[in-house]
Amino acid sequence: MITKNLNMYQHVIMQGLLCFALLFGSTDLFAQNPDNPEIQAFRVGFYTKRLQLSPDEAKGFWPLHDAYSDELRAAQKASRQKLTEITKGAQALSDAQLSSKSDEFLLLKQKELDIVKKYHEEFKKVLPARKVALLYVVENNYKKKLLEEIRKRRQERLQNRRNNRN
Repeated sequence: MITKNLNMYQHVIMQGLLCFALLFGSTDLFAQNPDNPEIQAFRVGFYTKRLQLSPDEAKGFWPLHDAYSDELRAAQKASRQKLTEITKGAQALSDAQLSSKSDEFLLLKQKELDIVKKYHEEFKKVLPARKVALLYVVENNYKKKLLEEIRKRRQERLQNRRNNRN
């Protein structure tokens, strides 16, 4: 009975952590190749158009945004690694170990938020407040659009392979 309750407790913790990560985590779309020139060009065009960046604003924004993206990507990678560690070890770990690892995971998620807050202040130094607020909407829309584009291209590649076989 106690073992069953512990397994159920561990299962509930795992589900909660996974939901937290999925709801509040950011998809790292550049994980495989952050320097892909085609993706970089798409990103620059998307943000510049949606934020209506002037040349002067762009000069201050892009180096800052690149640093922000790099720092946030590294923090997100650490969070994902910790979550993977928890997921893979859930059955073998004690409640105390799971509790400790979930606390570590939350600290890593807090670090992500701290990075966003830090750069939020920096963005306000190079962009008007309206554009800084819009930045987060644009960021979210960009991720959706990029995922759509990736899916579309995968479908096209699959279709081309099928057509070439016939």
